[in-house]
Amino acid sequence: MIKMAYIDTKKMTKDEKSKFAKNLIDNMRKLQLNALCTTPMMRAAMEKGVSYDYVYRWDNFTYLGKVNIDNKACMNSKL
Repeated sequence: MIKMAYIDTKKMTKDEKSKFAKNLIDNMRKLQLNALCTTPMMRAAMEKGVSYDYVYRWDNFTYLGKVNIDNKACMNSKL
């Protein structure tokens, strides 16, 4: 099972990015994530047919919860 998170970094300021990066490893350990990617990477992976069992979403450091992923739904929503 692949558990990963994606984050939209475009909306983040430099300070937010560095704060996020500092807490990142701890957060990934807490959630037992194997991977992390940005939205464009996620979209590219979906286009190649990579599927993830769970996606955790962060938006400006707010952990938004777990989403069961369905490739088509994910592609249609454009994340």
